[in-house]
Amino acid sequence: MSVPPMATSDVTISGLSAGYVRVTAPGGSVHTSGRITAAATQSSGQMGSGLPAIPITAALNAGETTRFTGVEDASDAQVGAGTTGTYRSNLMLIEALGDTAQVRVTVRFTFSAGTSTTADAAAFHDFNLSANQPMMINDLARTIIGPQRDALGDLRNMQVDVTMVDGDGGVIPVIESIDNGSGDIVVRNE
Repeated sequence: MSVPPMATSDVTISGLSAGYVRVTAPGGSVHTSGRITAAATQSSGQMGSGLPAIPITAALNAGETTRFTGVEDASDAQVGAGTTGTYRSNLMLIEALGDTAQVRVTVRFTFSAGTSTTADAAAFHDFNLSANQPMMINDLARTIIGPQRDALGDLRNMQVDVTMVDGDGGVIPVIESIDNGSGDIVVRNE
């Protein structure tokens, strides 16, 4: 789509479960904003969130890390009950420079290890992206931690590190958190 100078345009994309929109223009000549809407899980309405416009210069290069803090992951019981104020989190990785990238996602978390004890743990998983590929990692904690995630209960204030470990591409990481009760969506890029 091409937009003439001093004009506004809406881009409607239907039926995608993951993706991104690339806006190309001479430096300093464009202002962008985005919004995502989806059907609310507990009502007949729609919920939405603003989407960040992220400059391509923010893409991680080999050896660089982005850290997300305060990431939540509710237990299956909270998700199934639709408990408001509990969240499930997903991670989108976007290869933005047109080359390959290997990304390591590390999740650090604290969990109950008994009636009066907690423990700290970390788990990681490597992902390979091809040129210009978006990858949505749904159910982030379960994907990274594995099947033992089910025994950990609610995970609060997790730390998620996204490190580009190899390749000549560039990766933009985005966290999506969804309220289990209302369906509200929060999108973050640190």
